[in-house]
Amino acid sequence: MNHVIASGALLDELGELSAPVALCDNEGEPLGFVVPSPNRLRKLYDWATSAFTEEEIEMARQESGGLTTAEILRGLRP
Repeated sequence: MNHVIASGALLDELGELSAPVALCDNEGEPLGFVVPSPNRLRKLYDWATSAFTEEEIEMARQESGGLTTAEILRGLRP
């Protein structure tokens, strides 16, 4: 497999790269796809799971109420 070193503007465009990304030309035609490596995804997962204690997770699971997706989308409309 060939390797390309991403730098500068490309790294800014890719951001945190937590999901597959299509690389497109100026007309929007896909050139290829970038998929995060398993090691990258593991680091993101480890970071996310360290952000909350087991008690906080369980308290969130027990909470009731909230909004449906449709209600949230209605609230986002101007």
